[in-house]
Amino acid sequence: VILGSKAHEVPFFGTSLPFTIISTGTIGCSVVSYYVWAHEKHSSNRIRRHLQLNLLAVMLFVQGVVVFACYLQWRVYRTISWTTFAQYNSIVAIGLCAPEACAAICEFFTSVNYPPVAWIAKDAELGMIQVVLRGLGQGFASAGLPSVVNIVAQILAFQWEGFYGLVLLACASQACTGWQASLAAFGAVANNANRLVHLTTVNAMAHHRANVCATVGTTMSHNGKAIAGQNCFLATTALLGALLADKFTKLGLNFKESVGQEVSEFTRA
Repeated sequence: VILGSKAHEVPFFGTSLPFTIISTGTIGCSVVSYYVWAHEKHSSNRIRRHLQLNLLAVMLFVQGVVVFACYLQWRVYRTISWTTFAQYNSIVAIGLCAPEACAAICEFFTSVNYPPVAWIAKDAELGMIQVVLRGLGQGFASAGLPSVVNIVAQILAFQWEGFYGLVLLACASQACTGWQASLAAFGAVANNANRLVHLTTVNAMAHHRANVCATVGTTMSHNGKAIAGQNCFLATTALLGALLADKFTKLGLNFKESVGQEVSEFTRA
């Protein structure tokens, strides 16, 4: 609200668009939670892809609403330019795709459905140290590469629309959080259920179903941590911009024209 009213040429549109993104994403996540295409013959990888289809539906829904809202302001009310229209939609699209891109990177390095984990298992005969070191290396890669995605997304958003672009990026990245958080919680539930099934029954089909769900849940659990970290990273940057705008406005200054001051003579490059 602060940046929408202080950094946007059309305050009523600038303040409403972030709420539109968040509310639309919440509605979409609620709707897709009612049905997931999963069958006992499906592998864990196929079920994972079906979960991604639900997420894709939410992303398309949010993007469609944003395109429509911006189209009204550009074409009907003439309050924004074509460049602004295109940049707003591009930022929202990046914000929607960035969390799942981070999840895909994490999944590649940590899921049993991809080569890196299979490579560790294949080389396990070389000793425990080999497994631990390669596992740590892949863990760092699964956490470090998503940070690069976040940095690139923020640079693009700020270059296009300044602080308001960071707000749109943060809101778009959190639009699908409801569904992604549900998947992360499913990880804990599936693993606990798998343990209980193996302790309480000898039915082979029940064991198979529990194993598949636990495999999906383990992958989702790590992805949820990566997405949560990314959302916090983007939201914190947007919050800093909002606090900067509020503080400088109270001082009667234009926060978009602020220039950093040197802390001391030792800070000069």
